[in-house]
Amino acid sequence: MMKRKGQVFTLDFFIGLFAFIVLLVIGFTQLFSFLPNSDFKQLYGDATYLSNVLVDSGYPTYWNSTNVLLPGLADNHRLNVTKLHEFENISYTNSKLLFHITSEYVFFFKNQTDYLNLSNCTYGYPISVNITSCEPNLLSFNYKNLVKTQRLLAYDGNIVTMVIYTWKR
Repeated sequence: MMKRKGQVFTLDFFIGLFAFIVLLVIGFTQLFSFLPNSDFKQLYGDATYLSNVLVDSGYPTYWNSTNVLLPGLADNHRLNVTKLHEFENISYTNSKLLFHITSEYVFFFKNQTDYLNLSNCTYGYPISVNITSCEPNLLSFNYKNLVKTQRLLAYDGNIVTMVIYTWKR
């Protein structure tokens, strides 16, 4: 008569090892799903770069829509409305080339209570807005990842927030 105690132990060991490996794979899959993907990293990089450029004076410092190499909208962190009006004369496609970004972008200005209409409600990608409140409709375009960046600027003796969104279509 043969004893089978060793065979049961081996079977239990392999079942336990299999369960451990399955749980390990599930754990690593969940862990890596929280890490940002390369698209998100590029969007975040474009958003940060764009916000830094827009709060600068641009190049050349006294640029207009015909001689601009890098559009900036502020001088000493004060919104320059003349540069904002000149920026309106640059096509969206050309502005992306000047900024050297591949992401889509839109930006707008807010004070503490309202969206500001500084000749336009939004700048960049043409999105729909509420005509009375100037509030942009962020659901009017499709995106997989969306990055929001905010910068503070002085305008007309007040602090305003420039809100920038970048995304991929």
